[in-house]
Amino acid sequence: MNHYRLGLIGIAMLITPIVYLPRFFIEARFTGAIPAIILAAMTGSLISIWFLHSMKQSRGLTVLEVIKKQVPSYLGWPLHVCMSITGYVGGALVLITMSSVTMRFINPTMDIHVLLLCFLLAGGWSALRSSRALMFGMEYWILLCVPLLFFLWFKSVSNTMFDWDAVLMLTDYVKITPSWQLIFVGSFIFTGFISFYVFKEAAKWQASIHEAWMIPLAGVIVFCGFFFIPFGVHGTQAVEHYNYIWMNTADSIQLKHGMIERGVFIYLAVYMIISLLFISISWYSAAAWLMNGVLASAAYSPKKTRRIQQLVVVVMAVVAFAGGHYMNEQQLFLFTKYWFFARFIVDVILVWIVGSAVKRSKLSL
Repeated sequence: MNHYRLGLIGIAMLITPIVYLPRFFIEARFTGAIPAIILAAMTGSLISIWFLHSMKQSRGLTVLEVIKKQVPSYLGWPLHVCMSITGYVGGALVLITMSSVTMRFINPTMDIHVLLLCFLLAGGWSALRSSRALMFGMEYWILLCVPLLFFLWFKSVSNTMFDWDAVLMLTDYVKITPSWQLIFVGSFIFTGFISFYVFKEAAKWQASIHEAWMIPLAGVIVFCGFFFIPFGVHGTQAVEHYNYIWMNTADSIQLKHGMIERGVFIYLAVYMIISLLFISISWYSAAAWLMNGVLASAAYSPKKTRRIQQLVVVVMAVVAFAGGHYMNEQQLFLFTKYWFFARFIVDVILVWIVGSAVKRSKLSL
């Protein structure tokens, strides 16, 4: 079992509150949210298992190496560009959202440009580290953040004011047909790691059946925590009044016997770490997709390749800063929804191309 690969799967699942995924489902709580996540779990898990099975046949190669060896250039080049764009945009959306959240809950009078610059410097610097350094850092930070997140979940559910009736009332709407858009959004929990499969450390050991069943199980647990707990804390009607529902949920947690009185500070610290991990991994992956696709034919020295990678990340940071300056909250929410749709389509195309190429190469042996 490859713990680096599991870490990438975990990062993609845990970032969902920052990219508004719980809000999408909370808004659709009476119009098919629960059936949508069931269908999204089935769809996303099948796509992920197909992808892991295909990569298992490639015997330790990354997805970039598989495409380079077995996919024609007329398919590989556009795929590299699309994966690079979706990866970069995902990291930029998380960066802008986290800056807005930090300003709102820490110091509303703070200039958001300062926060954007701080997150850009931290995320850009991390994205320029080696893949081994990123994987080691991800492993240690996840081991720190996940227990703290589960602790906050436990404190919420164990509160005597937690309204289980509000949670159980949602079962009255399980027979409503969901929209396909909600299924596309929900599938990110289960397929979000696919574009991160550029790390050699994550592809070193072949995927096993244990990882296959862990994806739907862990995804459903993460979704249930992020979706159902706010209903028990705020009720079925009040939840729609919050843009960052989990920040407000964590703010309602009181830690009576600790140095930190409010749970929101723990939650914000955890999600600063997870957001920076997601930004750095997304931008590292986006740069790898771009350089292995667009610049693969050019013979550059390692030093020049490093400079090109730095230039790519700097351009990403500048565009993200401009987006954070001009986009308001509603535009960010709408843009994130369209990003989910594009990400799902690109991931399906990637898995289909890689799966077909691996199967074809296996038959030709």
